[in-house]
Amino acid sequence: SAEAALFFMPRTLINDPLWGAVLSEYTKVLVRNNQWVEFFIEGKRSRTGRLLAPKKGMLSMCADVFFKGHVTDVHYVPITISYDRPPDMEAHVKELMGTPKTKESFAALVAAAPRKLGRSHGRVEVTLGAPISLAACAKLPSASTTAVAVKNLSEAVTTQFMRHLAVPPGALSSAVMLLHRKRAGGVSVPMLR
Repeated sequence: SAEAALFFMPRTLINDPLWGAVLSEYTKVLVRNNQWVEFFIEGKRSRTGRLLAPKKGMLSMCADVFFKGHVTDVHYVPITISYDRPPDMEAHVKELMGTPKTKESFAALVAAAPRKLGRSHGRVEVTLGAPISLAACAKLPSASTTAVAVKNLSEAVTTQFMRHLAVPPGALSSAVMLLHRKRAGGVSVPMLR
C-alpha cells in the first residue's frame, strides 16, 4: 500500500535492473518526504537468533538521498525483536533433521496464521535502539567514501542489535551444556534437575 509505504521485495526480481531502479527511486522519494521506511538489515530472519551479516542495499538507497544533498540527515532506529520460541521452530527442527524446506508463500502464511497466532511463543521482547545519524557516520575520520560511511552505519546498527538482543532460555541452556560437555563425563541427568 502506497499510503503505508509498504512494498514487497520478491527474491526472484532482486537482481533485475529495472526492479532495482524502481525500488531505489521509490525509497528515495519516501526518504525525501520524511516517510518511515522499515526494512530488515539482515535481509532475512535468523531462525537461530544469531546475528546475520548486514545487507547494505536498503541502507545505501536511503543514504543516497543524504549524499546527494536532498536531506540534511537520515536517522536509522535499530529495532530488535527477540522470541523465546520462534513461530516456525517446528519447521526449523524438521529442516535440521533433513526434511526439505517448505517453500514460503502468501497462501501458506494465511493458512498457518490461526494455528501460529493461537500458540504461545514465550516472551517476546521488542527493543528500540537509539537513533543513529548518517551525518555523524559520514563525519567519522574513516568515512572517506560513501561506501565507507554506509559500512560505518551498518556496523553502528549491528552493534546496537548485539547490545539489545535478548538471549533465549534455550540458547543459554545449550551454551551451558556445551561448556559442561568439554569436562569429563559431560552433562548428567542429575545436573539438569
